[in-house]
Amino acid sequence: MIGMMTWTPPAGGVRQKSVVLETRALLHLRVAWASVARGPRTPEALVRRRVLTAAKRLRKAGVTRLVVPEAFAYGEQLEKVGVAPVSTLPLRRALAADWHGRSWQGGTSPAAAHGWRWRETSSPASWCGP
Repeated sequence: MIGMMTWTPPAGGVRQKSVVLETRALLHLRVAWASVARGPRTPEALVRRRVLTAAKRLRKAGVTRLVVPEAFAYGEQLEKVGVAPVSTLPLRRALAADWHGRSWQGGTSPAAAHGWRWRETSSPASWCGP
């Protein structure tokens, strides 16, 4: 199973769980989603411990590959429990190719396929789509 880890900002003054694990559907694919609480003043040692906790819970749920946030610096915590981060570049390329292919079906431009229209006599205020 594939997992995803995201950062959640701390709720001001409200007690919240530091690690929340749930199952969501993403593009018709079941994904284990871990939300880790992290703020600008959260100590690094605490973030490392939360990432390790989230990785353990994801591994227990059957996750072996994990999509991580940008500039993720806690790879060694994932390696400790046997979860490997994945590169999102092939996924983004595949989605871009799919979207591009759909937009050109029927001889329409990509902008027109998404509902955008070009009006030569229009004002900049009306360029925001349909």
